[in-house]
Amino acid sequence: MVRRLGVLLCVVGLLAFAVGCGGPSEQSFTELSDRVAALAKQVTDMQTAVTGLQTKVDAASQAATSAKTEATNQGASVKQLTTKLSALETTLQNFIDPPLVLEVTTLTSPVQPGDKVELAAKTRAGARCAIAITYPAETKVKAPKMKDEVADKNGKAEWSWKVDKKLPAGTYTVKITATVGGKTTTQSATFTVTAPEKKVEKTKTTDTKTNG
Repeated sequence: MVRRLGVLLCVVGLLAFAVGCGGPSEQSFTELSDRVAALAKQVTDMQTAVTGLQTKVDAASQAATSAKTEATNQGASVKQLTTKLSALETTLQNFIDPPLVLEVTTLTSPVQPGDKVELAAKTRAGARCAIAITYPAETKVKAPKMKDEVADKNGKAEWSWKVDKKLPAGTYTVKITATVGGKTTTQSATFTVTAPEKKVEKTKTTDTKTNG
């Protein structure tokens, strides 16, 4: 816009010079000079207004940048506070109604066929605990069925069973499920069955005497 105003002033100046060369009267020349001066003042006023507007635009742009930065910082702060609030809510909920915990404390392993396996778990007192012993599909021996146990006042539940003498060597899984107050949790553990040790029979030796 400033460039256009400059061109306009040049055109006006050329017109004034042309009229002056044509020999106009002194009165007409004065009137033209006054008109040029008025137009020049308008141009100056417009330049001042443009400068003022540009200053306002720059200030507004700077303010917008500052506002955007502040909004970003505030958003990050809100996110941090939301995370802390969520953690506090979880802590409070766990304090009011703690999660159901189940831990295998004892499991005999390794064992041999015919040995006794002892299993103990700790959970919330009064929880009903069920176990399922899993054998691979190709195993011909059926896994024993164990009855449910209710955890005692210390949260302890126990089971024991004998390993079938025909159970092949390998690793087998026991899954424990505890349920109380509408909550359920599970825990798995494994025990290893090893092949029975072979007994080495002692052979009798006879001494032979030779007569000389």
